[in-house]
Amino acid sequence: MNELRFALRQLLKNPGFAAVAVLTLALGIGATASVFSLIHGVLLTPPPYRKPEQIVLLTPERIDVMPPGIRFLPSPSDAAEPNYDVNALVDYWSPPGLALESKERSWNVIGRLRDGVTLRQAQAELTAIAARQAQADPDLKGITVKAHPVG
Repeated sequence: MNELRFALRQLLKNPGFAAVAVLTLALGIGATASVFSLIHGVLLTPPPYRKPEQIVLLTPERIDVMPPGIRFLPSPSDAAEPNYDVNALVDYWSPPGLALESKERSWNVIGRLRDGVTLRQAQAELTAIAARQAQADPDLKGITVKAHPVG
């Protein structure tokens, strides 16, 4: 108990040192709490949507040389493609506000795999769809679609 009284007397004798010590402890505790909150929110809390392991990013990829414009399948509501399969294994969403008639046709799509479908099955179907599209439109020759897991 004598050591505690001595420490308190020393802190009262040197208020500048006491203020720096208290401020240092407060900043350390605050920074530690912030880091643990960030880790909990980012790594330990599940994402705020259903079945995150089924979310995939679909990106167009060039097999040979990249052309100036890349075309990708539209969303099911805009599907006017003759080879578009409504019963596909992947649900597609087009970015909001995207004009499909514009010259800029290089964009990514977020999709969700249907229940029971693996990434490998979806990739095989996307490759087949891209091949059919390339037969119908020569500008699409050499373009495929790659599915990347997000969740």
